[in-house]
Amino acid sequence: MTVCIESPTAEIVGRLDALLAAMPAGGEEVAVIVRLAPYDRERYGQPNASYELLIQGRHQASHYGWLSGCEDVLLSEVNRWALDDEAERLHLHAGLVEHNGAGILLVGPSGSGKSTLTAHLVRAGWTYHTDEMVGFDVHRPLLAHSFPRPVSLKEGSWGLFAELPSVQLAQAAPAFYERVNVPPAELGPVRAVDGAEVRAIVFVSADELTREGLVTIGPSEAIERLVADTLDLERAGPAGFGSLVELATRVGSFRLQTRSLGAAEAFLRKLAEEAVVPSVRAIEVSAAATRPPRQDRDDCPRRAAHATGWMLSDGAVIYDHERGVLARLDPTGADVWQRLDGRQPLAEFDDAAIGLVGELASAGLVEIALPTTET
Repeated sequence: MTVCIESPTAEIVGRLDALLAAMPAGGEEVAVIVRLAPYDRERYGQPNASYELLIQGRHQASHYGWLSGCEDVLLSEVNRWALDDEAERLHLHAGLVEHNGAGILLVGPSGSGKSTLTAHLVRAGWTYHTDEMVGFDVHRPLLAHSFPRPVSLKEGSWGLFAELPSVQLAQAAPAFYERVNVPPAELGPVRAVDGAEVRAIVFVSADELTREGLVTIGPSEAIERLVADTLDLERAGPAGFGSLVELATRVGSFRLQTRSLGAAEAFLRKLAEEAVVPSVRAIEVSAAATRPPRQDRDDCPRRAAHATGWMLSDGAVIYDHERGVLARLDPTGADVWQRLDGRQPLAEFDDAAIGLVGELASAGLVEIALPTTET
């Protein structure tokens, strides 16, 4: 889609052009008109507003405030337009950088330092793809698609990037900025990219630090963490979840543990150069494969109709795509899941297995039919 940006002020036009310069060019038909202009506080009576943002077209919006707030609103709308226009893809809230053809997926919750790390890597020469949202074709999940919007840096990291014009602009502004949006070109040369082959998944966290380095994690933990950062898994359905399973079993997954950006860059550079494909298999075990007729024993627990389990090297993940319920099981729990075919009475399970069956039933992932009574 094409967005037309208008402003009576050349400085504003230049600022927005810089912010969005890395985004791909649109077509001839304009879908959205964005107008950003200085705000007349005396005339309209908003004492804390310096700029007025009006968006006309899809998801019309308006905002009155400081320039940083107007930028945030505009970029949030850009995020939403991208999600709407890529309904066939599954999207993760994640960063994506590339080194010598190897894509590294950076995943972590807000505040984990993901954007700070992304900015540091790009400044060190890595190719920038996004710090916000990564799209995957569900039938080719190792190809991650770019979304090169500006890098959003919170105030706590500005001292690490004091030379950037956008950071200097925020520091000199009369209003308090909680974060600043940095054009990718301020961090390094912008390359025309559409996507990258994912070589490894790296989970970033500000809290986890037991030792320096990259800690390998199993596929079930990786899948659980990926699901937590999906933006549209419900829309993608079973195929979307299956693509996460494939991604987590075809590339290595790691937890990054360091508070040094320099050390992090060294760890990730080595990972990009040496990453190997893990030999992990995922076996699907769902209700459809073994579900018995209803006339079988009523006290035999069975997998719920919409729940699918994936048997992995470190256990299993169970997902109900209709209700968005996820359960992660250890290897013992994975063995129990495979036994829930509706043929074995609950009384034949041991106490630990019965407890697990009860938990899965409470989550709606297992069905236990109530005994019928004759009248």
